[in-house]
Amino acid sequence: MNEIKTESLFQFYLNAKQQMIDAGYAGEIDWEADMQFERVDEQFFLAQVAWVILCSGFRTEVIRARWEKIETALLGFESARIIADHSRCCFEEAIKVFGHRDKINSIIEAAEYVNRVGFESVKKNIADNGPEWLTRFRFIGKITCFHLARNLGLDCVKPDRHLVRIADFWGYDEPATMCKAIEAVTGDRIGVVDLVLWRWAESYPRRMYASFEEAMEDTMN
Repeated sequence: MNEIKTESLFQFYLNAKQQMIDAGYAGEIDWEADMQFERVDEQFFLAQVAWVILCSGFRTEVIRARWEKIETALLGFESARIIADHSRCCFEEAIKVFGHRDKINSIIEAAEYVNRVGFESVKKNIADNGPEWLTRFRFIGKITCFHLARNLGLDCVKPDRHLVRIADFWGYDEPATMCKAIEAVTGDRIGVVDLVLWRWAESYPRRMYASFEEAMEDTMN
């Protein structure tokens, strides 16, 4: 990758980040920057598992609009034991808010698993085995496991279609290599870089551009 294009990539990232801040996502970016895996507790873990399961195949705005009621239905994700002990009630309340039976069941199954093996065991397995270990939970696949791991504070990149397309445009074989290059220059942790680029790709005004690539070129300016 030539030096001029490398500099353009960094400018694109910085401009994209500023656009996302201006669009109201500063809190989300700060949240990701401050997230530390060591601080993750059982309640937070269960909430993030639920969030990623529900977001799979849906726009985040759809889930965010229902999140407070989902959280209430699942008893605030207070503990895996409480959800497991009240699984039927949790299911019946949650399905009223989000009518995807398999996804609601998968969230409850995840809580039952954590209750069975203990959260410390779950956390150790994630630390020892990385994002791929999380694919044992239904609807957490080989790509979404990186989304969940990033939300838990691990420094990783979700190689979804947006990040793959951006990496290809800038001449990188994979999103992780591209994000690490941006991290090295900007000082933004890799999870923040991933989030900014994904959020930009989700938010750019499609009606204004003939192509995704044109939108990236315009963002550099």
